[in-house]
Amino acid sequence: MLIINKFKQSSFDTCNVQDMSDMFSGFSSLKSLDLSNFDTKNVEDMSEMFNKCKSLTSLNIFNFDTKKVKNLSNMFVKCVSLKSDKIFTSDSKIIAEFNSLERQIKNIEEECIMI
Repeated sequence: MLIINKFKQSSFDTCNVQDMSDMFSGFSSLKSLDLSNFDTKNVEDMSEMFNKCKSLTSLNIFNFDTKKVKNLSNMFVKCVSLKSDKIFTSDSKIIAEFNSLERQIKNIEEECIMI
């Protein structure tokens, strides 16, 4: 089993990448991620990009450009340790996607309490 808890972004050239879906999916030991230097101006799909990153507590995606992104669905699904105050971004699409996920979790928790 491969366990990745550190990621060095300086060796990645992402300027021509169009699909980042599932890029970090399943990196369950990853705790902190700084992708502020990722060039995302050509990306169209970021769905499930951080799927199952259950140990992730800090995420810097401050310079993400999502103007061309058509799919952000489930970008943060199963990121159970990540809280909105630890996502560093100014992108309103990404904030909306995370907030949507938080609302879904809250609704599920309330349903469980009522049962």
